[in-house]
Amino acid sequence: MAAARSGCARVVGLDVVPAAIENTRRNAARHGVAGRVEALTSDLFAELEEGDEFDLICSNPPLVRAPDSRQWATQVERSVFDPGFALHRRFFEQVRPHLADGGRIYMLTSRTLGDPEGLRSLEAAAGFTDRVHRSEAVGIPAAAMGSPPAAVAAADEQGIVHVDFAMFEFRRD
Repeated sequence: MAAARSGCARVVGLDVVPAAIENTRRNAARHGVAGRVEALTSDLFAELEEGDEFDLICSNPPLVRAPDSRQWATQVERSVFDPGFALHRRFFEQVRPHLADGGRIYMLTSRTLGDPEGLRSLEAAAGFTDRVHRSEAVGIPAAAMGSPPAAVAAADEQGIVHVDFAMFEFRRD
């Protein structure tokens, strides 16, 4: 929305979850930018046209690299867990034709929950370099997470789990 509200002529939002697409459409209408925002249900870039290039691609993939055998029981799990890092791998295999020369990718990850070194390995193999654009941390009470063993183990002496979120910027080599 920020890009469209700032004057970008064309903004495209892609998500595999239809409810997220409907939410994007409603927000675009609410902010008066529906004419410049396309929202498509898509598995990564599948619904883009050949030749669709963007100066900026933002990605908010699942944060947790899960075992290859992990199955999703709900849409929420699908948005949190990436079995075998397959989605991240496919992203870097498919993004290049849609990134304009000089374009940038911003992708959210977490040192606490994610696998930034695995992400860097994929990025390097695809011919990109990175830098951390921004990093923030939040404290979440382990009890608020239902006190799963991993959260309890990661909690400090006050029972707070400190979770970081890092926005990586990728550019072509």
